[in-house]
Amino acid sequence: MTNSAPIQLGWFSLCLEAANFQETLDFYQALGFATVGGNAEHGYVILGNGPTQITVMSFLQANLICFRGGNVDAISGELAERGFTVYHQAGHDPTSPDGQRVPGRRRYDASSWPAKFHSDEDGNPLPLEGAGDFLIDDPGGHALYFDSVPVERVRYDAGEPSAVEGSTGAYDPDKPKLGRFVYQLRVTDPEASRAFYERLGLQAVKEIPEIGYVELSNGTTIPFTIGLNAKSAPSDVLYFDCEDLASIAAAAEAGGLKFEMPPTPHPDGATTAMLRDPEGNLLYFRQGA
Repeated sequence: MTNSAPIQLGWFSLCLEAANFQETLDFYQALGFATVGGNAEHGYVILGNGPTQITVMSFLQANLICFRGGNVDAISGELAERGFTVYHQAGHDPTSPDGQRVPGRRRYDASSWPAKFHSDEDGNPLPLEGAGDFLIDDPGGHALYFDSVPVERVRYDAGEPSAVEGSTGAYDPDKPKLGRFVYQLRVTDPEASRAFYERLGLQAVKEIPEIGYVELSNGTTIPFTIGLNAKSAPSDVLYFDCEDLASIAAAAEAGGLKFEMPPTPHPDGATTAMLRDPEGNLLYFRQGA
């Protein structure tokens, strides 16, 4: 029987393909995200709203489910034992369709990266063990990317809560609280997709059979949760389970954002709203009864 025990996968961040880089940054900042890390000149900016982090990247060819900080050697070995096809891709864009797929994980190469990624505050070299990167693909073609540099390995093993140094995951009282975030995948083979994520160590925590939806989580101290939607979603969805949708909508509209579906009450007492970012990603907000 395949082992399906939970695994500490790393700090999760959704990396968004952004051909319209600045426009996409402006959108998420108007929605209530703040810049917490990254480097715009290098084509990536990390945005945070409470514990939710989204990385906007100018050089990706597709959205990417990314995990940082974990022990790449240990995780890739465990996943290979569970039957996953572990590989890495040549170059710096793991989503490039032209990249060469190479079996196995890639070890961290200190000569290819700035010294700040593998040195402590005094400039002393950090251990390279456990650093590197690899990918696996789910049945729907979504890439899951595991990527750790030595400074992240040290902070991750020390129990820090975020991939961004100094970030606590607390909400900014001056920005809208967007709520619990779940990346919901539109799946065409729900049984295969569910089996994949269960083999990854996730368990169902919410099911709505009438709409073909299941939510799975690994329930670890640094959790990862994913939604699988077989019927009701036209595409992958950035879903937010929020507490005050009216305030979110007011702030978004004040920032110049337009809702595809403005806040709409439903007979069950819930209120929902939808809008799209400049890349076409669908964002769905729900405030419960």
